[in-house]
Amino acid sequence: MSVFEYYLVAGATGRQGGAVIKALLTHPSIQLNARNVFAISRQPDGPGAKRLRERYEGINIVCGDLKSSEEIFQQLDKNIIRKTGVFLAQAHGPTEVEDGKAFINAAEKNGVPYFVYSSVDRGGLELSDRDPSYCKTFSDKFLIEQHLKNVCGSSPKNSHKMDYTILRPTWFADNAWWGFPGQLCMTGWRENLKGKTLQVTVTKDIGRWAAEALMRPDRSGIRNQALSIASEELSFDDVDRIFKKHTTKGVPVTYNLLARFVIWAMRDLNTMFQFIGERTYGADLIWLKTHLEPTTFETWVEENVPRSF
Repeated sequence: MSVFEYYLVAGATGRQGGAVIKALLTHPSIQLNARNVFAISRQPDGPGAKRLRERYEGINIVCGDLKSSEEIFQQLDKNIIRKTGVFLAQAHGPTEVEDGKAFINAAEKNGVPYFVYSSVDRGGLELSDRDPSYCKTFSDKFLIEQHLKNVCGSSPKNSHKMDYTILRPTWFADNAWWGFPGQLCMTGWRENLKGKTLQVTVTKDIGRWAAEALMRPDRSGIRNQALSIASEELSFDDVDRIFKKHTTKGVPVTYNLLARFVIWAMRDLNTMFQFIGERTYGADLIWLKTHLEPTTFETWVEENVPRSF
């Protein structure tokens, strides 16, 4: 049985939000009706929202933008909100911190009992807790983490209290099949990081861990905790070999000089690769596996990448 009756997912048409909705509605132990899921979309009549409706009959599409977070919660019945777990993942951008904080504030103000935030690992629990990093892509998420902890920890006694889980994924395995942005990332891994071994996270597993946090956080002891998550550890050559095994072609990359120029020219991308090159990801793969069997990269390729492309 789930701790909460309803779930509100921000970024529902994106990779992480979509993975969370799928994990909630296909949980191996807990049955959930799609009518109990509220998916936030900036374009409720757009193709992403349409796919959600086709895939999950009865799912609720909530029109909204994080820039107007209060308006999102005004669309939900107050009695439902008090029984709702919320998930937030954000793409990096100039208003990320402002929007993230506003959404957290609106959730707490309206009586949300549980909040799951998808951040990023910065070297394991201890380092991630205290070091925002010099990479803005990572440090902005640190600021939102801190705000979430402060909001959840500042509720007066005998009043509404919002609990939380912070998930910190490592390198996204799905970058290997993500059009030109993915090709850029994979080329950067090969060239800028010299093929360094990295802990990688399949987005499907972000969804599964988010579902665990939302549906039964006490089972794995992640209520009011941060958790670095990863699926496995691989080198660039490992990824390339797996692609060749299943598609006869190596993992898609772009021109070396083009990738180096783009990474050099884009400050956030440049500092991200620099930081990842210096810092080792710190997810506890053994502990994670004892609580949730990870999706291997090879399985992900088999399920998502065409044999010929």
